[in-house]
Amino acid sequence: MERLRVPVYVRLEHYRQLGELVSNVESICRFNDRLQVFGTLEEILSPGVLFGSRLDALAQALHEDYRRRSQENINQQANVPWHELPEFMKMSNRWRADHTPLLLALAGFHMEEDVKSPVVLELTAEETELLAQLEHRRFTIERRLVDWMSGESRQQLQRKHPHLADWSMLEEDQRDWNRREVAILPKLLAGLGVELRRERKIRAYGSALATAAAELESILAGPQSQHYLLVVDLDEPQARSIAERAMSLHSVSFWLFSRQEPREFFQRQSRESSSGLQAVIERAEGWIPRDQVAMRES
Repeated sequence: MERLRVPVYVRLEHYRQLGELVSNVESICRFNDRLQVFGTLEEILSPGVLFGSRLDALAQALHEDYRRRSQENINQQANVPWHELPEFMKMSNRWRADHTPLLLALAGFHMEEDVKSPVVLELTAEETELLAQLEHRRFTIERRLVDWMSGESRQQLQRKHPHLADWSMLEEDQRDWNRREVAILPKLLAGLGVELRRERKIRAYGSALATAAAELESILAGPQSQHYLLVVDLDEPQARSIAERAMSLHSVSFWLFSRQEPREFFQRQSRESSSGLQAVIERAEGWIPRDQVAMRES
């Protein structure tokens, strides 16, 4: 997937030239917020830039949730405020925070950022179980990667840390720990201005294209409580028409594919004046070549 939003950090000695550079780039490129202005190396090397302020905020929230849930069984080295936490423990929390969007996407959720009054989504038992298994899998991989540096075998590590066993082999109390760990995610994210929404995928390509229009109209005619993701074949006029119609959805994004990269990616228009296919591309999460679609779908 060719992502559209990749921040670029530039440092120049004089702010006037930096302003001119930003102005020139913005005038020829559609992308917004790709250039971040800063004055000193201390700013660019700050934790907020290196790790991302939202990433660190989520990592801190995960740490405090761990302290609340652990009670008497907490590792005393971890039972401290974030600023006193050893760096290797901070990194563990950051790894989990960094993986959270992928974990949620795998479970069929969309993270809507910068929501003023986010609604806390109530997870179903099935969703909680799936997220718990995914997070447990991620954690076991993290710990094995870290501990394998000591030269211990997988069998030695599993005897040393029985909670690293496969999900089916865990004790029920350990499974419950993992369930509680993921059940709090919607609340933690809401505290950061992120609303978790269930995601429904609409395929506007291949054999699914024949029913995509009717599916979309049915959604538009009723209440919209989900985020909608359209996978669109840009080489098909009908698919492009469906994508443009889908802009009426209150929460929508797009994955695009075609034989050639669409030139509209580099034709700048403001969001206020964008319409038709350009508006769809403005909302797109990315584009991939047609020959990669079959492999990714499989």
